[in-house]
Amino acid sequence: MAFVKGVWRILVAIKDGLVLLFLLGFFGLLYAALSWSPKPARSVSSGALLLKLDGTIVEQPAEIDPFSLLTGSGQETKEYRLSDIVTALEAAKSDGKVKAVVLNLDGFLGGGQVALSRVGRALDAVRAANKPVFAFATIYSDDSYQLAAHASETWVDPLGGVAILGRGGSGLYYKGLIDKLGVNTHVYRVGTYKSFVEPFIRSDQSPEARQANQALADALWPRRRKARALLIGSATKRPSASAWRKWPANQRTSARATSPASICPPMPRRTARPIMVRSASSQ
Repeated sequence: MAFVKGVWRILVAIKDGLVLLFLLGFFGLLYAALSWSPKPARSVSSGALLLKLDGTIVEQPAEIDPFSLLTGSGQETKEYRLSDIVTALEAAKSDGKVKAVVLNLDGFLGGGQVALSRVGRALDAVRAANKPVFAFATIYSDDSYQLAAHASETWVDPLGGVAILGRGGSGLYYKGLIDKLGVNTHVYRVGTYKSFVEPFIRSDQSPEARQANQALADALWPRRRKARALLIGSATKRPSASAWRKWPANQRTSARATSPASICPPMPRRTARPIMVRSASSQ
């Protein structure tokens, strides 16, 4: 019996020791997490402001669910706040250390006409301050092409290009199918411009829907023409990346800053070719 009691005391002591070690480790990690602070970015004498937009531009990013982060089921598309990008560009305009602005649009997924126009005006202000703006992408889409139109120089990968789909769309109308299937549809609507339910009650768009779609296209088309004119103008007046290559080697230092903006080294000379030099003369 005494032997069993002795073994029991040893087991209890081991259990108490493990619990104590666990508590010490837990509180040690908690203290380290609370006292940890990121190292500040290295100070550089001069450089370029890099906007690496690997996602969409939004007014307000979606809230991140902590449970989704733990399970790994959170959204994969990055969202960048419009005000943060504009603030970074406005700071670069007046910051003497920032000699240029670089747009990395390789993973840019768009942002809507309002956001693109606002960022475009901020880029125009940077150029008005006699600071070049460079844009790069492997393949330019509609939105990235429109944003790159505000750059001083637009670059593309030697194997890349421009894929413009244009503004437009198509709709499906199910009235013929519904009639063949003998399905009865009951739609209640008030007003003239109510085209959302038309696929279920018509086989084509109504004159009112066509008028509304045409008004939207007429409002978007001037922006597209302006962006195209800006891009062609920037290509014809473009220097040969002299702003990049004139920097001394000791100033080509990179440092990390708050996303999506950071100080970066110049773009390598042979990794890209200027875009629109050939198409500017053919369009």
